[in-house]
Amino acid sequence: TNANRTVGLVLSNLVGTASLGIASATLTITDNDSLVSFTSASYTVVENAGFASITLNRAGASSQVVSVNFATANGTAVAGTDYTAVSQLVTFTSGQTSATVNVPVVNTLIIDGNRTVLMNLTASVSPANAAVLNNSLAPTNATLTILDNDILVGFNAATFTVAENGGSATITVTRTGQTNASVTVNFATANGTAINYLDYIGTNGTLSFAAGVTSQSFIIPVLDNTAGNLNKTVSLSLSTAATALPNVVALAISSATLTITDNDSPVTGGTNDSTFAPLFNGTVYAVKQYQPGGTSSGTSQSAVLTNNI
Repeated sequence: TNANRTVGLVLSNLVGTASLGIASATLTITDNDSLVSFTSASYTVVENAGFASITLNRAGASSQVVSVNFATANGTAVAGTDYTAVSQLVTFTSGQTSATVNVPVVNTLIIDGNRTVLMNLTASVSPANAAVLNNSLAPTNATLTILDNDILVGFNAATFTVAENGGSATITVTRTGQTNASVTVNFATANGTAINYLDYIGTNGTLSFAAGVTSQSFIIPVLDNTAGNLNKTVSLSLSTAATALPNVVALAISSATLTITDNDSPVTGGTNDSTFAPLFNGTVYAVKQYQPGGTSSGTSQSAVLTNNI
């Protein structure tokens, strides 16, 4: 398309007795071409939006019907997995200067990053088609970026360890993926082989991640019971992760184990007197350990409460 153009017309060198009337005039050559293009070289869409609306523009003459071919191709996005491939004829009716093509996108519900779709316009072959495509004048190639909106929240490891005389264990929870929205997740502890209030103090609650925050933690107090009773475990869990739309949040490592390592050396070689005693959380064993050769009337080496023998 090159707009309307003019040609100057002049009459001169009149011969004979005739006189000149209108001696000059202008011929206007009306441009009937249409420059069709994308309105931008790049488009974006959030993956859970359903589809991306791609707008095409028509410049120059608009009185005629013109058509172009629109097609998509894989960039880093894969047709059938991340989006639905589109190949169609786009027609501008007389007077129409814009048109829209919808490219369906798939909400994958996994952390897979932003992905791209390549788009291209080509001329529709027809003697009457006056569509002009020129990428140097206006974009006939464009890229659609599908924005991954998913967030994963989980323990940063499946196992944690703390010495029983360490005072407490710090448990870290992280999030990956989009960080532009706030996220909450519930946490809780439960007995493994460790016993609540005997080996540790159980806890539960909610961790809140503000926009841009990728790590949070909670504390589990551990108790030093001064008896050689082997390593003990605490079960850790995450549940009910939530975020504001349009983001989707899912749990990554949602279960983990805290091992409380025993730092005591058991007394060996003695004799045991065992009696049963009730405690607030059930029946326990009261165990006295004596020096080798000692009796119940002798001096005890240590006395502990435990629900294991």
